[in-house]
Amino acid sequence: MRHAIYFTPPEGSDLEYRAAAWLGRDSAGRPVSRPDVPGFTAWRLDTLTAAPRHYGFHATLKPPFSLAEGMTTDGLIDALKDFTAARAAFDVPRPHVAPLNDFLCLRTDSVALDDLAADCVRAVDAFRAPESPEEMAKRRAGGLSRRQEEMLVRWGYPYVMDQFRFHMTLTNRIPDDTERAALAAWLSDWLAPALRGPMTVPEIALYTQADRAAPFTLTRLFAFHCR
Repeated sequence: MRHAIYFTPPEGSDLEYRAAAWLGRDSAGRPVSRPDVPGFTAWRLDTLTAAPRHYGFHATLKPPFSLAEGMTTDGLIDALKDFTAARAAFDVPRPHVAPLNDFLCLRTDSVALDDLAADCVRAVDAFRAPESPEEMAKRRAGGLSRRQEEMLVRWGYPYVMDQFRFHMTLTNRIPDDTERAALAAWLSDWLAPALRGPMTVPEIALYTQADRAAPFTLTRLFAFHCR
């Protein structure tokens, strides 16, 4: 079993609906009908969304981790309750569809988001079991900078702290420029009604994966209570 801490669109929001329709699943893993996309077959869309569909629509705050020996899910939930009790909701600039290393994502820049992600990594790191040598080798296989290697050794993941870039993944890697541009244009139009202004960050989400083959699904939401 693995856990992860995500930012996800607020329940019932238009962004939640449109992202779920795009990926073909909701936060509980239930199938959702996908809209037709001109020029793309259903099979091709399934292929292009396989990875984000597996993880669920989200921005990663604390990357997936197994529980350390002696730690429990209940203990993690209590820690997240304490963490969110002292935080307040905040707004970030309107996200937009953009490429990131040939993936398509929703992206925005916000110091408050960067700080939230860093605080999440620190707050529950005691619950994280060390990564296996195989997992460490997998992370290194793509090539890491010196700083990313430091983050991997310290936090179990290379793209945290000052290496973090907020993004909500919409597709797998799309190496073909024409295909990626066509899909980016369609996604921008599809998501536009849900992205008319700043985006509110009112809570964080705990997601759980029963085993490595299973999708990540929502376990619990933790609202920020400080006003």
